[in-house]
Amino acid sequence: MRTTHLIGTVVVAYGTLGLAACGPAEQALLDPDDLSHLDKFVAFYPREVGLLTDPALDRRLAALMGEPELAAMQQNWQTEGPIVREQDVISATGCMDNNCAAVGYILYVDLAHDNINVFAFIDGEMMSYDETGPIELPPGLAAEFEVEKQNRLNLPAAPDAEP
Repeated sequence: MRTTHLIGTVVVAYGTLGLAACGPAEQALLDPDDLSHLDKFVAFYPREVGLLTDPALDRRLAALMGEPELAAMQQNWQTEGPIVREQDVISATGCMDNNCAAVGYILYVDLAHDNINVFAFIDGEMMSYDETGPIELPPGLAAEFEVEKQNRLNLPAAPDAEP
């Protein structure tokens, strides 16, 4: 049996298994900035699930990027790809309609390490934002990021590793 009480702004949950037995809804009440629920958004488009307006993600992005930059990203996030997951990292991309080459964004959320990274590509320049340091991207996402970076920053392609 589990019992949850809301006392002011503090949630108390207890039962035969203790606090660890809380389900996702109770965990979200205990930690309103928890991002583990974003996992259920994989394979959907960000706009379809309200990714950029998700309360926990929105609060953390505002703290990370600042309100003006977050507002610009939300406004310019028009053309988008589906949310993907590789290992414990969720990724989403968005750009300005009919101007993806000039204005685009990549969002990474590391669920295992509770970390967010955002890369903004604006007019051939890259700005990066990270909460607790760079996320170590899994191989597939790392390769995709390098291609995006080369394309958006007009960098020469990396030379082949083979002689």
